[in-house]
Amino acid sequence: MSNIKKYLLVFGAGSLLLFSGFGVKSFADSVWAGHQNVQAVRQDITTLADRIQDKNRKIVDSTNQLAVFNNQLTQSRNDLQTAQSNVSAMQSQLISLQGQLNDANASFQAQLQQKIAETQQAIADGNNKVQAKQQEVDARQQDVANARQSLEQANRQIADLQNQISQLTERNKDLDAALRDVQDLQNYADNTVQQNQ
Repeated sequence: MSNIKKYLLVFGAGSLLLFSGFGVKSFADSVWAGHQNVQAVRQDITTLADRIQDKNRKIVDSTNQLAVFNNQLTQSRNDLQTAQSNVSAMQSQLISLQGQLNDANASFQAQLQQKIAETQQAIADGNNKVQAKQQEVDARQQDVANARQSLEQANRQIADLQNQISQLTERNKDLDAALRDVQDLQNYADNTVQQNQ
């Protein structure tokens, strides 16, 4: 038997004795006062008994309610422990997930930096190739310019040579004419000498 039930039984018994003593005293007074008070005393005893029974019922109801509340409290404590266990498990999962997220972020950042470095290196290599190709193009253009300049100079030299050839051709013609004149003169002189011998 629980302490509360013992307390309630002691309280009920004490109340019963108190009211019973009060009822006995009232009854004795009523006997001395006369027979007409017997019914009133009986009514008082009945009322007192009803009150005691009512209080006992209330005590039982309170005890039952207290037991229900204790059960609810126990259930609530169990629910609280379960919830706390769930919270602890979720916190552990959260810590694990945060660790995984941090690892994933670190790996992603490393890969990203590597990709950035590779891209920058590829850009630098491409720029170097473009620069080398541009230098090659510039060199070819310079070669073309030099070749054009050489061609122009050669054309000028050819033109000069052609002019010289033309001039020499004219001089040769003049020399041929002079040679013919000299030969003609020599022939004339030879003929004249032969005729006058």
